[in-house]
Amino acid sequence: MDTNRWPKLQQIKHKLVAPWAEITDPDEYFFAQLLATMLLILPTLGLIVSFLPPLVYPQRPISQEYDFLIVAGSMWFWIIAYLLVRAGYHRLITSILIAGATIVVFAIVLIEKDYLDLIYLTLVVIFTGAVFSMRTTLLLFFTYVLGFLLVPLAGVANLEEVISRPLSFFLACSLLVAFTTRYRLQQEENKRKALAASEARYRGLLEAAFEGVAIHQQCQIVACNAGLAEMFGYTRDELIGMSLLTLIQESFRDSVWQNIQAGIERPYEVQGISKDGSIRYIEIIARNQPVGNEMEQIVAIRDITQRKLAETRLRHFAYHDPLTNLPNRASLLAHLRDAIIDIHKNPGRQFALLFLDFDRFKIVNDSLGHITGDQLLIIVADRLRQCLQPEDLLARLGGDEFVILRPNLSGKESVIALAEQIQAALVQPIILQNHPITMTVSIGIVISDIGYRKAEDVLRDADIAMYQAKAKGRSRYEFFDVSMRQSAMTHLIMEADLRQALEQDELQVFYQPIISLRNGRLSGFEALVRWRREDGRFISPGHFVLLAEETGLITTLDWWIIRHALYQLHQWNRAMPDLPPLTLNVNLSSRTFESADFLPNLLPILQQNDILPGQLRLEITERALLKNAQTVRDKLTTLLEHGVHVQIDDFGTGYSSLSYLQYFPISAIKIDRAFVSQLDIDENSFYIAESIIRMAHRLGLETIAEGVENDRQLDLLKSLGCEYIQGFFISGALSVEDATVMIEHLHTVPDGIH
Repeated sequence: MDTNRWPKLQQIKHKLVAPWAEITDPDEYFFAQLLATMLLILPTLGLIVSFLPPLVYPQRPISQEYDFLIVAGSMWFWIIAYLLVRAGYHRLITSILIAGATIVVFAIVLIEKDYLDLIYLTLVVIFTGAVFSMRTTLLLFFTYVLGFLLVPLAGVANLEEVISRPLSFFLACSLLVAFTTRYRLQQEENKRKALAASEARYRGLLEAAFEGVAIHQQCQIVACNAGLAEMFGYTRDELIGMSLLTLIQESFRDSVWQNIQAGIERPYEVQGISKDGSIRYIEIIARNQPVGNEMEQIVAIRDITQRKLAETRLRHFAYHDPLTNLPNRASLLAHLRDAIIDIHKNPGRQFALLFLDFDRFKIVNDSLGHITGDQLLIIVADRLRQCLQPEDLLARLGGDEFVILRPNLSGKESVIALAEQIQAALVQPIILQNHPITMTVSIGIVISDIGYRKAEDVLRDADIAMYQAKAKGRSRYEFFDVSMRQSAMTHLIMEADLRQALEQDELQVFYQPIISLRNGRLSGFEALVRWRREDGRFISPGHFVLLAEETGLITTLDWWIIRHALYQLHQWNRAMPDLPPLTLNVNLSSRTFESADFLPNLLPILQQNDILPGQLRLEITERALLKNAQTVRDKLTTLLEHGVHVQIDDFGTGYSSLSYLQYFPISAIKIDRAFVSQLDIDENSFYIAESIIRMAHRLGLETIAEGVENDRQLDLLKSLGCEYIQGFFISGALSVEDATVMIEHLHTVPDGIH
């Protein structure tokens, strides 16, 4: 055979064949070069074909049964097949190829597509023993790289030599490669098992989640947990296949879908709709993730209905009196401003404001107790409602003070008729604790024809007129006019007297005990100011503190209380060093807290009196936190660094902007007595207190309940986890001497506390 007949093969021969041996036989030379050509192009063809679409090679399901095809096999093929089956292969094909390039490529594709475990191929070559053994190493190398078994056998001419020498070696190599391949497949099986275990854990976490969780794909729920089904009143089977938007109230569906498509992963609040049609407040957070060529959403839904209802109640009580459910001062002032704007737009219109203060109401509180007094106020409020026209507004300012706004006054006679109707409605006795109580009321009346610009001025003048009614004998009404300027002079006189009292230390600090519900022990006191004039008259703190705020004396009053209270705390620390350190709560006005010299003035007083860290606790209102948030935060942080804790006083009755609880370093909140006094008789008050305590604990804050009047209220507060209480059930405000006695006998508190 002319070796120049095949120039391309001649080049391949030099590259693949020549390095191992020189071949002289023409037929053997031809087949050697043909084999070299096949080995050269085989990997390239395999890669090309393996990327063809799967439709070219339809997938066959992997069967657990064994499937063999043995063509012209010898005993060696049966032995190898048996060993491969013992190694764990499920599907096996053995065949004999003469010119096997095509089926080899097909085998590569099947292996790559994972349709079969292993294809065992044989290739008949006609070589001499020497050439055969040289090529064997190369073929076995390609066998291992390609991932299937390619076993060359000798032709008929050299069959004896093959059987006598190399066959056992080839068999060993074949089995070695087979078991190596099986090990690789076993590793993949382990990975599949690990993935299945991971999916099982994922399903477990999905079911254990407290929120509702759904997987949403192609506008359908494809998976969900029991929490979601329970939340909306469906079964899980009913939810599968539904659109997630079915659970959203119609007015919110577009925004929810837009958020999901935009990939917004922050939580947002919407309204959901249950199977029975009831509305639920929910919080949604969704995450998009690709799954193959599809996009699915993992959606977590939290039911916040109870939280929203609690917030609604808090907002309601921010503008309503919790005892009578009437509008409070903030709501009244808002309506007054609207009325003033209305009369300026319509000069012919007028409004009237009636300021009501019940006569000798304090006697009822002192004799029958505050609870009976509160019940009396509820009954009185109901009687006042019956006297009103539909457009009238009845508000409670606090204590026994009520205000009626008649926004559309037809004439002075109508407001006189209203005042007389109120007096007549209160004549009928009210039976409480088997005691008939007859209430009388002093009423101050203001008509808008004076030309008011500020709501506060209207309220102030009505208050002045009410005091004139009390001064003239009570149980009557008086209209405000210019002749009542003497009342303003009274305020000026009281202001002068208050200044003198501050300068000459005529005021006194009393101390109301604060008891820990953890151990029933005395924890500390709240410092309260009292003013008894030289003539023996007792001035209500509600009056002179309000006067101090109006006149700007409140800052002077605050510093007077702080100095005297901290000095007394210092005396107690020195006199009783072996007792646990007491805490001292001091109320602080917004004006004092906001002043630039507050910290420079306070810190030296702490040092002079050797006040221990944690002993001083300043009580400020919510309003004090709402201006210059960063400045307030820095000031609170500095106080905390010096061991001064800050508490929120009268929580729930002010602005109730809940965001500040997380932003500012606050240590505790005080639950207003308006909620505590109704805790045992009003379900709403109980839920409000429960919500406040639970929210405080989640934020790491302590709670103090003020105004505790009976053991039932105490038990409820203990069950809710409230930490501290104060009120008349424990003790009223004590003088220094009485407070000292209580400190010396720390266990002398009511047994019901323990």
